Amino acid sequence: MFCPKCGAELERGATFCSSCGAVIEKVEEIGVRKRFCPNCGAELREGANFCDSCGTRVGELGTGRAAEGKYPVYPYLVATIFGYIFMWGWIGIIFGIYLLTRRHPTAKLHGGIVLAMSVIMTTIWIIIWIIIVIS
Repeated sequence: MFCPKCGAELERGATFCSSCGAVIEKVEEIGVRKRFCPNCGAELREGANFCDSCGTRVGELGTGRAAEGKYPVYPYLVATIFGYIFMWGWIGIIFGIYLLTRRHPTAKLHGGIVLAMSVIMTTIWIIIWIIIVIS
């Protein structure tokens, strides 16, 4: 079972998430499979064709591991990886701004980290360049 707020894996019978502190409601298993949005990971209402959180058309989703909520969906993984790889310059700044403008909370978190580190690294390189030119 996973936390509906942060996506962390929960211990069986947990009433609070150990990562974010969210209250975990007890859900009775009555044979109905929950569906989750493939774009943002939000739980879908029964019979929904569109996600309430992000508006993505979901139609008839399969019952794979992501649809069952076993793996939280993070659609900005590639952008996040490239942001961390290229955080030493203006490319990292572009990836950081891109991630910050997404609605996904994890994308916003990583976007802030990538942007802050990119600005710091770029500033350090500019200072080093100035020192070398002046010397």
